[in-house]
Amino acid sequence: MESEIEETNTMSSGRFGELGRLLIAPMAIIIALIGGMIFGMNIDMNDFVVPLVVLGCASVMATAPIFGDKFIGDKISSSVFIAIYILIVIVAGSIVAELFGGVIGFLFTLTAIVAMVFVKTNRNEEYVILTFSVIGFYSALGVAGHVESLLPSIDLTVPYNAELNGLRGVTTEIFFTYWLLMTSLGFIVAILQRGILHTIGEGQWF
Repeated sequence: MESEIEETNTMSSGRFGELGRLLIAPMAIIIALIGGMIFGMNIDMNDFVVPLVVLGCASVMATAPIFGDKFIGDKISSSVFIAIYILIVIVAGSIVAELFGGVIGFLFTLTAIVAMVFVKTNRNEEYVILTFSVIGFYSALGVAGHVESLLPSIDLTVPYNAELNGLRGVTTEIFFTYWLLMTSLGFIVAILQRGILHTIGEGQWF
């Protein structure tokens, strides 16, 4: 009986412990890059790859309060550490927005704060889904823009142009399809990695 309890606790705590969360963002980035390559994108493009890495860093940053509680929890209270963390995120988000644009800055700040809340409340599956969805959102923008650049050029001076509406329809469909695909993969990964990469989360969803 005791061995069964120990085995159950080991499975629920995850084989990689808290470090398993650090693997989620790289996994999502690699999948997004593979998806971009399938659509013919050049992964050497700085305006596609680097922002994905920056968003991945936001997801990794969200684990900081957990490690902070472990290493300096006896020197500083959790609420003070979170306040410092949020201040750092806002400053970092402003810098990211200045370097890469407002969309990336907003996504960086949103991911770093919301993911931190999920991590602190042990909502690990939601953390995985959020990471995949945010990285998928930006990669979907890049893929849709790349597909649009491959389509035949049209006359934009005409007030109403059926070809323009068709172009918008194609790029919109590509964007939402790719984003939904990445988010769905986040759901799948969140379920499959339970008790493997990190602990099984709390909550009602799973």
